[in-house]
Amino acid sequence: MRALALLALSVLVGCSKPSSAPSPAPSPSSSAAAGPVAETDAFRIELKAPGPFKKGEPASVVVRVEAKAPFHVNDEYPAKFKATEVAGVKFVEPKLDRTKHADAFATEPCAAGKDACVLTITVKLTPEAAGSVRVGGIVDVSVCNKDQCLIEKKPLEVTVTAS
Repeated sequence: MRALALLALSVLVGCSKPSSAPSPAPSPSSSAAAGPVAETDAFRIELKAPGPFKKGEPASVVVRVEAKAPFHVNDEYPAKFKATEVAGVKFVEPKLDRTKHADAFATEPCAAGKDACVLTITVKLTPEAAGSVRVGGIVDVSVCNKDQCLIEKKPLEVTVTAS
C-alpha cells in the first residue's frame, strides 16, 4: 500500500506541467533613469528646459501635458509636480499643487474650444553651481474622454546646463 502511494505521488509530481500562463511583466524600477518625455495613446508629457541658465539667477523648467484626441485635461483633478531635490539646484517650490499654486499652472483649449487639451506647469528654480545637472520630478495629472478618466504619475528628467 505504501509503495502504491509513493508510486502515485511520483506520477503526480512527474506529470505536473509548469503553468503556461505568462508571468507578469516586471514593474518599472524606480531607479531607472527618467527621460524628458512620457507618452501613451491618451497623452504626451514633456519636460522642457528653455534656458538660459546662469548660476545664481532665477530660471524655470516647464512641464507640458498634451491630451490626445479624444482625451482632454481633467480640470477637476488637482494636478501636481514634485521636484526631485538635486545638488546644485534650488527649487522655489519643490512641491507644486494646482489647488495651492494656481499661478504655476496654465491650460490651453482643445481645437474645438470646449475642453483644455494642454496643461503647462512652470517650475521655478535657481542653479546654485555652474555645469550640467539632471533636474526633474514626478508629474501627477489626469486626462479624460467621454467614457473614462486616467490618472497618471510619470517621472521626468532633463539636463540643465548653467554657466
